[in-house]
Amino acid sequence: MSAVSAGSGGATGLLAAVVQILIADGQVAGAGFLVVEDIVVTCAHVVLEAGAGPGDTVQLVFPHATGAPQVEGSVQAEAWRAPEDDDVAVIRLSGSVEGATALRLGSAAGCRGHAVRSFGFPAQAPAGGHFGFAVAGDLLPATDSRGVHLQLTAANDLTTGFSGAPVMDEVTGLVIGIVTEITALDEHERGQGIAYVTPTQTLREIWPDLTEHDICPYRGLEQFTAEHAQWFHGRDDGVRQVLSNLAHQQRVILLLGPSGSGKSSLVQAGVLPALAAGALPGSDTWLPVIARPREDLLAELERSGLPGAASAGIAEAVTRRLAAESGHDRLLLVIDQFEELLTEPYNGHRQEYLAARLAATDQLTTAVKSHARLSVILIMRDDFYPQQAALAPRLLEAAMPGLLNVPGTLSEHELRELAADPKGGPQSNRAVDQVFAALTRQRIITTQTPGPSGQHDAPPALPLAELIHEALIRNWGTLREWVEQDHRFHEWLDHTREQRARWAETRDPGDLLGGTALAEGLDWSKQRQMPGDIAGFLAASQERHQAVIRRSKRLNAVLATLLVLALIAAGGAVWQWRTVTAERQAALSRQLAARSATLTSGNPDVSALLAIEAYRTSPTPESVESLQSAAALPLKRRLVAHKDWVNAVAFSPDGKTLASASGDKTVRLWDVASGRALATLTAHQSPVETVAFSPDGRTLATGSNDKTIRLWDVATHRAVATLRGHNGPVYAVAFSPDGKTVASAGDDKTARLWDVVSNRAHAPLTGHTGRIWSVAFSPDGKTLATGSEDNTARLWDVATGRPHAMLKGHTSFVYSIAFSPDGKALATASADQTVRLWDVATRRTRTTLNGHTDWVTAVAFSPDGITLATAGADETARLWDVATGRARITLNGHAQALQAVAFSLDGKTLATSSKDGTVRLWDVATSKSRTTLTGHTGWVFSVAFSPDGKTLATADADQTVRLWDVATGRTRTTLRGHEGWVTDVVFSPDGKRLATGSADLTVRLWDVATGKSRTLKGHTDEVTAVAFSPDGKILATGSTDQSVRFWDAAIGAYLGSSDQTAAVKSVSFSPDGRNMAVGLDDDSVVLWDVVTPSATPVTLTGSNGPVESVAFSPDGKTLAAGSDDHTIRLWDVASHRDITALTGHTGIVNEVAFSPDGRTLASGSDDRTVRLWNMATHRSRAVLTGPTDEVWSVALSPDGKTLASGSKDHTAWLRDTAFVKPAAAIDKICQAVNRDLTSQERKVYLPDPSVGPLCRTSS
Repeated sequence: MSAVSAGSGGATGLLAAVVQILIADGQVAGAGFLVVEDIVVTCAHVVLEAGAGPGDTVQLVFPHATGAPQVEGSVQAEAWRAPEDDDVAVIRLSGSVEGATALRLGSAAGCRGHAVRSFGFPAQAPAGGHFGFAVAGDLLPATDSRGVHLQLTAANDLTTGFSGAPVMDEVTGLVIGIVTEITALDEHERGQGIAYVTPTQTLREIWPDLTEHDICPYRGLEQFTAEHAQWFHGRDDGVRQVLSNLAHQQRVILLLGPSGSGKSSLVQAGVLPALAAGALPGSDTWLPVIARPREDLLAELERSGLPGAASAGIAEAVTRRLAAESGHDRLLLVIDQFEELLTEPYNGHRQEYLAARLAATDQLTTAVKSHARLSVILIMRDDFYPQQAALAPRLLEAAMPGLLNVPGTLSEHELRELAADPKGGPQSNRAVDQVFAALTRQRIITTQTPGPSGQHDAPPALPLAELIHEALIRNWGTLREWVEQDHRFHEWLDHTREQRARWAETRDPGDLLGGTALAEGLDWSKQRQMPGDIAGFLAASQERHQAVIRRSKRLNAVLATLLVLALIAAGGAVWQWRTVTAERQAALSRQLAARSATLTSGNPDVSALLAIEAYRTSPTPESVESLQSAAALPLKRRLVAHKDWVNAVAFSPDGKTLASASGDKTVRLWDVASGRALATLTAHQSPVETVAFSPDGRTLATGSNDKTIRLWDVATHRAVATLRGHNGPVYAVAFSPDGKTVASAGDDKTARLWDVVSNRAHAPLTGHTGRIWSVAFSPDGKTLATGSEDNTARLWDVATGRPHAMLKGHTSFVYSIAFSPDGKALATASADQTVRLWDVATRRTRTTLNGHTDWVTAVAFSPDGITLATAGADETARLWDVATGRARITLNGHAQALQAVAFSLDGKTLATSSKDGTVRLWDVATSKSRTTLTGHTGWVFSVAFSPDGKTLATADADQTVRLWDVATGRTRTTLRGHEGWVTDVVFSPDGKRLATGSADLTVRLWDVATGKSRTLKGHTDEVTAVAFSPDGKILATGSTDQSVRFWDAAIGAYLGSSDQTAAVKSVSFSPDGRNMAVGLDDDSVVLWDVVTPSATPVTLTGSNGPVESVAFSPDGKTLAAGSDDHTIRLWDVASHRDITALTGHTGIVNEVAFSPDGRTLASGSDDRTVRLWNMATHRSRAVLTGPTDEVWSVALSPDGKTLASGSKDHTAWLRDTAFVKPAAAIDKICQAVNRDLTSQERKVYLPDPSVGPLCRTSS
C-alpha cells in the first residue's frame, strides 16, 4: 500500500520522472529528470558522454514510466552550460510522455541537515537503477571556475551513474538540485561520501520558465491528503480509533462529523499513511481506492479503480482487482462525502434518482457482507445520518459497530499539539499559552475543563477551547471575508481541475485557461500554494496566452508596417492594408467556422451562434458552410421564461397555443407562431408536474406536488376548479376524448377519474404497487392506460374501473405511456432505457426500441401514427418509424435531461421540455429532410438512384442489396445472392436492371421488378466497380485483378477485357458514351476512347494516392477523381489538362458525383463528411455531417434535390440539397435559439468578446 501518489514528489513520482541518457550503442551515459511536461535537465558532461552537444539530438528512456518509452530530445543550444562552467544541459522532448509527471522544484537555501535522496544508474545497480541517499550541507559560493553549488555529505550511495540525477529534499518533497560531481579520494582516502549539486536557483537562471514551489503546511479549507501527512497533526486519537476498528476486522466504518471538521483529512493524511507504514499487520500490502459518489456511485467506483463495479458488482470488482495486482492482500475502499448519495434533487423528482441510489447502497451492503477481501470507510456529514437511516438501513446496521464521530472542535491539548513547535521545548508551550490568554481576554474564545463524569475511575477531562459564539463568524467581517475568499478559490480550483483533466486527455490548446479564468488563477497563485498539477496547467495556459499575445503583436507590427508603407505609397498601401485586414478577418472566420463545426452535436445552440459570427467576420466558404449547416438543424424555436425544470408540455387542439408546466410552480401559455408568452398561471403551491388541454381547447388541467388538480379557463387564464383527493403529488392528467372526464394519477399509487362538470371523483383505480407516472385514454375513450414505478403498465375499463390487463416486460419504472391514433398500439417508455410498442388486442410486445443511453422519460405518437417521438435523460429526443421500429433522427440541443415531448395536431411541430428550464419547438418537416436508412448490418459501400429518382439502391458488406422507397425511407426489397461484400451498385439507364459487383469475384445483373439475377463470372479477384454505358447496352466491370471486363448488358455475355497496370478502383462512362475513365490503385486515371479502340489510352496523373472514384460532368467536358490524398482532382477531358485540385477533406475521398445540372459536385470521405462543391468557383459550398463513421459513397438524385450517402456506420442517409440565403439563415437561427452568447461563452469562444450581440432575444 502506497501512501504517496505519482507526481506528488514521493518515491513513485521521482522514479517516473527520471530518464536515462543513452549512448549510440544503447549504454547509459547518465541520468536526467523531467522538470516541465516536455523539458528534461541533465549535466552537460552527460550529453557529451552520449556523443552529442548543443543543437544535437539524443535518445532518452523513461525506465519507470508506463511502457518504459524511448523518446528523442533536442539539446537546447541557448541553455547549454559547459562542464567547466555550470555543467547543465536542457533537452526538449519530441512530445509528452504518458505516466511521467514533472518534478516540483523547491529551493536549496535553508536545507542544511535535511535528508535527501536521488535515483541514478551506476554500473553496480540493477538495470532499472537504484536510490542514493545523503545529507544536505551548505551552499558554496561561486568561484571563477564554477557557479554556486550545494555540498552533500554522507553521500556514499551517490557514485558514477548519478550524474544528472535529481536531488530531492525528503522534508519538503521538492527537488533542490541536480547531481553534478562526485569527489575523488585524495592520497589519504579523504573526501569519501562528498558530492556536489547544481542548485535549482541556477537551473532557473538558465531556463527561467521553471517554477519554484514552496511548502505551506496550512491548507486553508482544502483537505490534507497522503502527500501532506508530515504536516497533519492533532488527530491521533481519531486515527487510533479507525485503526482499532480495522484491526478488529470491522468490515465497514462510518466516520461522522460536522462539515469542515477534518474527516477526509483524518483518513487520507492520517489513516492511509499509517496503514502504508504497517500500523496493522500486513496493512502495508493493502490497496486503497478513494472515490466520491457524485451523481452515480457505481460509475465513480469504476473510474476510481474498480472496473466492473456497475456491471458485475462491487464484491466481484474487488476480487478481480486484487487478482490482477499481486502483492496486495486486501482492498480498502474509502468513499468520501458519502452524503452526496443521500442529497435530494432540487425539484421533487427524487424517484428519478432513487433506483440508482438504492442499487448502489444494496451493492455496497452486499459487498461488505461478502467474502471479498474488502474493508470500507464511509465519510459523511453527521447531519445526513437520518437520510442514511431511511435510505440504507441495512448498510447502517452493518456500519453500527464501527461508527465513529469526529468532533467539530479540538481540545486545548490538541490545539496546543498543532500549534507548538515539536522541537521548541517549554518556551514554545509558553508562547501557545500567551496566544490562548490573548484570545480569551478579547472574548474570542473560552477555555474550560469539563466537570467529572461521575465515574470514580474516569481519567481527568482535557480542557477545551471554543469560539465564544457562532455569531462571531457571522459578524466578524474580516473572518467572513476570508471564508468567502476561500470558497471562491475552491470554486475556481474545482473548475480548473475539470478543465485540466480534459486538457491532459486530449492536449487540445482550447482546453487551456484563458481570459478571466487565467487571470484569476495567476492572482490566486500569488496568494496561495497551488497543487503541482494545477501549477503546471497554469504555467502552460500562461505560456499559450503569451504566445497569442506575441502573435498578436507580430500581426500588429505587420499592420503598422503596412500603415507606414501606406503613407509612402498611399494608393497601393491602402490596397495592401485592406488585403491584410481581409486575410486576418478570413482567418478568424475560418477559425470560428471550425469551432462551430466541432460543437454541432454537443452544443448546437453555441455552434449556430458561432456560425453567424463566422459569416459576419468574413463570408468565407467555410463560414457559409457552417451557416447552412446550422440553418438546416430542425430547431424551430427556443422558449425561455421558466425558472426551474419544465416537467410537461401540451399543444392546444388548434395547434396555436402551447402550455408548459414547471417546477417553478407556474404554468405558461405560449403563442406557437411567435414564441411569445401569452400568460402565466399561478395558483399551485408546489412544482407543477403535468398539463393537458381538453379536446375543445377551452379548459386546461394541471397536476401538482401540492396534491391537487386544477382546471383553468384558457380564455380568461383563471382557475375554475380545484380537485382534491390524491394523498401525494399528482404526476399525470389526461382528458377523455369526449372531454367529460379527467384522469389523474400520482404518488399515492392510485389513478382517479373525475367528472369535469361536477368535479367529483369516481372510486380510485388501485392495483399498482408503485407510484403512477403516466395516464392515457384510448381514442375511443373506453380504456385507460397507466404506467407505474412497479415496472408495469395497466389497462383499465373506464366504465367499470376494473383492470383489463397488466403489461409486463420492462425491467424498471414505466415513465410514460401513449396510445396510437388508431388505438391498436400502445407505447411505453421506461427507465430501463427502452421503449416498447404493444399490441393492444393481444397485450404482447410488438417491438422494443433501443437507442437511448439513459432513462426514457416521455413518449408521443404523431397524429398520423407513422412516427413515434421519445425523450430521454440522455438529453436527446428521438423520432422513430413505427412500422419498422427504426430511429429516423436524433434531436440534440437541451443541456439537461428531457422531461416531456408532444406533437402539434398537424404533426409538423414537436415540443420538448427539459430540466434545463427551456422548451424547444422542432420543425418535424425539416427533420424529415434528413432521413436515416437503417437495416443493413455492415458497411454501406455504394448507393445509387433509379433514373426516376423514386428508388435508392444500397450495396452492403452484409452481402445484400436493398431497394428503398425514397419518399418514405422504407425498404421495398432486399436482394440476396452474393456470397461476399457487395462493393458497387448501379441502375441501368432504363431503370429495369441493376448491376452489382462483389468480393465473391462475381457480377450480378438483377431484374428490378422480379428480384431475379444472372451471375457473370470471369474476374479472378474482388469486383470493385460496375458501370452501364449511356445506351444501356454494355456493362463495364473493374476488379483488383487489374482488369476491366465488358459484358452484353442484355444477356450477360462476355465481350472482352482490358488489362490495367494496377488494381481497378472505379470505372465511369462519359455521357455521350465516347470515353471511359478508370481509376487505378497506382495513383493514376486512364482515359479511353471507346469509339476508337485502336486509339492509345491517355494516362492522367497528379493524384498522390490511389484513385477511389471517377465521374464525368453531365456535359462530358470535365472529369473528377477522388483520391486517397484527400483531394478531388479535375481534368479537362478534351485537352487532358489538370484544371485544379479541390481541397478541404481531411480523409480519403471515397466517391464523387455530379448534380444533373453540373453546377455541384458531391464528395464523401473517411473524415465522416459529405462536401458539396461549387463547380463555377471550385470552392466548397457546404460540409454535411451526420454519419458517425467513414462515408463510402454518395449520389445525387436525377432532379438534384436529394443527396444520398452510405457509411461505414451501417446506415445510408437521404437529405435535401436546397440551401437558404445567408441573411435568411441568420434570421432562422436567431429565431430558433432565441438567445445570445453568454459572457462566459464569449470569453471561451470569441477572439474578441466585446463584439455586439449575435442575435436579439425575445421574451
